[in-house]
Amino acid sequence: MEKIVYLKRALPFIHEAMNTEVMQLQLAQTQRSIGAYYVGEHNKKIGTGLTPDEEDLLIPILLQVRIDNHVEYAKAKFDHYNDIVTKVPGGKVGLALNIGLQDNDKPLGKYIAKVPIEVKYRDGNGDEQIKIEEKEIVKYNLPDNIEDYTLWRHAIGYIYTAPSVEAAKGNPLIQYYIEDPKRVIESNYKELEIADKAYTEYVLVKTDPAKVDMLLTVLRTYVPKKSGRPPINVNNLSSEERIMILKEVATQRPEIFYNFATDTNLKKRYFVEELLSVGLMTRIGNTFVDNTDNNFNLGDSIKDVVQNLWNPKETSRLNRLKAEYDAKKSKKQVLA
Repeated sequence: MEKIVYLKRALPFIHEAMNTEVMQLQLAQTQRSIGAYYVGEHNKKIGTGLTPDEEDLLIPILLQVRIDNHVEYAKAKFDHYNDIVTKVPGGKVGLALNIGLQDNDKPLGKYIAKVPIEVKYRDGNGDEQIKIEEKEIVKYNLPDNIEDYTLWRHAIGYIYTAPSVEAAKGNPLIQYYIEDPKRVIESNYKELEIADKAYTEYVLVKTDPAKVDMLLTVLRTYVPKKSGRPPINVNNLSSEERIMILKEVATQRPEIFYNFATDTNLKKRYFVEELLSVGLMTRIGNTFVDNTDNNFNLGDSIKDVVQNLWNPKETSRLNRLKAEYDAKKSKKQVLA
């Protein structure tokens, strides 16, 4: 059953910005190739990208050579993979490969199938009858297009080929990657769902000034940087500015926004941030400490601090910090 994927060139990424039809046509006419490679740095065996079992199954069919003729088989396999050249066009299309199997719901290789057979027998009267019985037979689930399938596996076996779009992103060493259109659609749909959820949460939150303040405080490191705009200080923002900036985060970092907006520990995270802002807690290296108790270690992350500070064993510490925080905030308001 046909299943098309695309082998594409990952570099240079500037090519992705060349969207005109003429530029893409010119890029498609340029080619780079994946040739022979070794299995590993210290293994000088020519790579196929296949497992030994897959080699035994597919290469005899691909090269039309008997596996039991060991010398001829070894030579044919070596010659084929030593001379292999898979040309990969530039541009957005890449090289289309059919990697489907005869049955995409089954793995590649041998399997046991049950088939109905007619069995003749004589009944008690001596008359011939026929009954249907199931017989187990060995069948093979093979590639729809064995040449495309083995090219795909050879390409993935190359150390500088990523098996997916996601694996290629952010890795400067990757030269090629495999794009599965179905997987891309699923990924895009998932991103759309996350964006929709984030926007729904934003609409609910924007009418709650207290929650807007809490979210902006815990999300301030995710606020998009803009030329001329200093790091945000929630206290210096108007209510309109707070809502607009919150919408920026929800739009540009939807997954992070949604996770924080629906976090049951949001109030606790906010309180930890407030303790940091008034100096009752500080960060020394990777550790958060209680300044009011000889730099008592509270954890290596906000998550750790929330877990430790709201532990029943630390109730007295938490109550003391809340009281000192309220006192500092009250003094600040009086001075203001």
